[in-house]
Amino acid sequence: MPALRKPTTILEANGAFERNPARTRTNEPKASGIGPAPAYLDEQEQGIWDEIVRNCAAGVFQSSDRVLLEGICRLIRTWRTDPYHFGTKSMTLLLSMLARCGMTPSDRSRVSVPPSDPKDKPKTGLASFRR
Repeated sequence: MPALRKPTTILEANGAFERNPARTRTNEPKASGIGPAPAYLDEQEQGIWDEIVRNCAAGVFQSSDRVLLEGICRLIRTWRTDPYHFGTKSMTLLLSMLARCGMTPSDRSRVSVPPSDPKDKPKTGLASFRR
């Protein structure tokens, strides 16, 4: 199976385009932050939205993930309000959606968020040898 494609922001932070400027990706869409919960979600779902955004690593959710996060909120509300009728298919779907956001222990190691300003942070370890 081929390796997953790394986001451009991660490659830029690692200096990949400095070594290979011809590989720079052009016209890639840029997303903004996730923003507040939609008004059409009920009060409990909006609370779950805020809880998930607060507990997730900064920079993981973008505006293009709003539909995914809405689905997660609705599934969690259903799970919390009626756990005995929350089926295995629903639980599998919820876990899959959470995993895509890096919100399970094993998937958290696969999420990589670029630092807010990589030039201000001192390089440590092997990165200190990179020019």
